Amino acid sequence: MKIFRNILTLSLLMGMTACIKSEVAQVPDRTVLYRVADLKAQTKAGEVSFLGEFADPSDAAFSSVGFLHGQGVSDTQAFYAGSYETISWNGSDRWAPSHTYYWPKGAQSYVNFVSWYDKNGTPDLATLSETSLQWTRSIAADENIMVADEAWRCHANAATYHIDDASVVGVPTLFRHMLTRVAFVAKPAKLSNAGTSWTITVKNFTLKNVRYQGTLALINADPDATGTSAWTATDGTAPAWSASSATQTVSGESAVALTSLTPATVLPMRSFLPQGLGTMAINFDYTIRTSYSADNYIEETASSGDIRLNSFTSSVTEWGMNRKITYTITIDPEARVIEIDPTASDWSVQPTQTINIE
Repeated sequence: MKIFRNILTLSLLMGMTACIKSEVAQVPDRTVLYRVADLKAQTKAGEVSFLGEFADPSDAAFSSVGFLHGQGVSDTQAFYAGSYETISWNGSDRWAPSHTYYWPKGAQSYVNFVSWYDKNGTPDLATLSETSLQWTRSIAADENIMVADEAWRCHANAATYHIDDASVVGVPTLFRHMLTRVAFVAKPAKLSNAGTSWTITVKNFTLKNVRYQGTLALINADPDATGTSAWTATDGTAPAWSASSATQTVSGESAVALTSLTPATVLPMRSFLPQGLGTMAINFDYTIRTSYSADNYIEETASSGDIRLNSFTSSVTEWGMNRKITYTITIDPEARVIEIDPTASDWSVQPTQTINIE
């Protein structure tokens, strides 16, 4: 009996030792992490990181699928256990999957990564592959869809998009916005002139004939090298949504007093489907109160009628991906003239070049 106990104890010790060795063998740099592009301090003007999309960094998370090509294995394997993994920021030094994964050890093994952020849903997972990705969606006001350039033939963590901290390494992940953001603001051309003052109130602002349902089909191609590559449309051109004929009317603020020369918001910044201007139009009522003294004034109400967004000369001829567009409406209370001036900028600053990891 004593001999049996000694043998059992020895066996348990050997088993514990084997477990300890197995744990030690998984060195930190073999853990799969992510390196998300443009991780800059928010004090730097004009630069927005993926983290910058979130008021609370603890909310920053995106989805990713890995396709494993193992050395000596002909079939592609799913790298992650589920249909996709959630990648989150730990608040200090790493983006990591919700579960721990390790890089394959075979010299010829590698993983291809498809990553995206979709605030209100997911892409069509049935069409998701190493070379295709698709959304069909009705776009909500708060929608935010971003797709990262595909990371091809990855076999170790990399510092590809290093900007602030070279210790933050992982799968190179560069996001691009797939939607556009648009707002409308209004202001008076003047508040007073030669003893006469004006107060303008814009009422019942609407944006009409906006296409809001569409499909975005994307493709990618293996570059036969370690690196990242942007997605394109199925014909190889720049990505574009295929919009259905369904349109909607978007309502803005019910009444906004234009009391200063600083523009006031009549339709808050919101997400839209990228599209041409088509038959889109704005329509609003407005009241002009003309005052000659505290007790001597007249008040008139008028309507803008439908003003087509393509009816005036402008550099903004379409609502493109990764664009923010603000339309400034100026109402001249004296000449009774309405002017519209759109300005556009990037939703966020994103590099456009392909960057090799090695």
